Amino acid sequence: MEFLSQLRRSIGSDDTALIGFDLKKEPDIIRKAYNDSKGVTKDFNLNLLERINRELGGEFDRREFEHNSTYDPDTGEAKSYVVSKIEQDIYIRSFARSFHFEKGEPIFTEVSRKYDVSEIRSLATRSGFKVINNYFDRKGY
Repeated sequence: MEFLSQLRRSIGSDDTALIGFDLKKEPDIIRKAYNDSKGVTKDFNLNLLERINRELGGEFDRREFEHNSTYDPDTGEAKSYVVSKIEQDIYIRSFARSFHFEKGEPIFTEVSRKYDVSEIRSLATRSGFKVINNYFDRKGY
C-alpha cells in the first residue's frame, strides 16, 4: 500500500502505470514453485549466507543450512527460510560477534505476496489508482 501510494504521488495525473502482481493459485502450485525440483529458490535463499560471508566477513557453511518455505493461502504470503541443521555459532567480522543457532532454528529470508483480482482492485483504489485493464498469461497466473 505504501509503495503504491508513493508511486501514485510521484507520477503525473495523466500518467499510466503497468504493474505486475503474482496471483493467488492453488496452494500446491505455490509450494512446488518455492520447492522446485531444480533448487532455484533454495539456491537463491542459501546465497544470502554466501553474501554475508563475502560482504560482511561471515563464516556460514551453506551445507549446514537447509531451505524451507511455507505458503498461507489466506494471506497469500509465501515465506522462505534457511534453517540450521545443527547447533552452531557463526562469527561475522563486520559485527565483531558470534551468533548462536540451535538445530532447527530458522532465518527468515524472504516473503512474496500473492493477490487475487479483488485485492488488486482494492489496493489500486485505496492508493489513488484506477484499474484500466487486467492482463493474464495463458494459465491465468
